[in-house]
Amino acid sequence: WYEASVQLALGKLLRLGDLAFDVGANLGVIAAMMGAAVGPYGRVVGFEASPRAIAQLHANLNYSNAFNVTVLHRAVADRSDDLVPVFYGDASPADTIMPVEGREPDARIETIALDDYVERLGAAPRVVKMDIEGAELLALQGFERTLAAHSPALVLEAVSNDLRIGEMLQAFGYNLCIDA
Repeated sequence: WYEASVQLALGKLLRLGDLAFDVGANLGVIAAMMGAAVGPYGRVVGFEASPRAIAQLHANLNYSNAFNVTVLHRAVADRSDDLVPVFYGDASPADTIMPVEGREPDARIETIALDDYVERLGAAPRVVKMDIEGAELLALQGFERTLAAHSPALVLEAVSNDLRIGEMLQAFGYNLCIDA
C-alpha cells in the first residue's frame, strides 16, 4: 500500500486503453500499478529526472512485467532542452531539481515540457500523476496548452504550499480535492 491514497485515486481514474503520465516515476511502484490499470492496449509514460533512480526504475518495471510503461529520463519543467541541477534527497530517493540551500548539485539533467512531449506524441494523456518534490508549478507551467485543451485528470502531490498551483488549476476549470 505504498502511497495508498494515490493508488486509490488512480485506480478510480484509469481505464483500460488509457494514455497516462507518471511525472516523477521514482522507483516505478506507481508506474507499474498504472501500467496494469491501463492494460495491454494502454500506455504509461514515466518521467524521471534522477540519475540514481533510473536503473532501479527500469529493473522494477521489468520485474513487474510493466512492458507498456515507457521511461523518459528527463526533468519535467516549463521549457524543454534546458539543463537543470538535480539534488539528491538525504535519507530517501526523493530527489529534486529545486535548489537546496548550501548544496552543490549532485547531477544535471535535460528538461522537457509536457506540452512539447504531447505535441510530439500527437496524443494527450487522460490521467496524470505528478510528484516531483517541489517542482510541480514549474511542470504545470509547461503543460498549460494541454491542460486548457484536454483537461486530463490530475493526481498531484505538491510538497510546496505555493498557492499559485491551486490558482492556476482553478483558472483551467479544475476543482481541487486536497488529501492532507
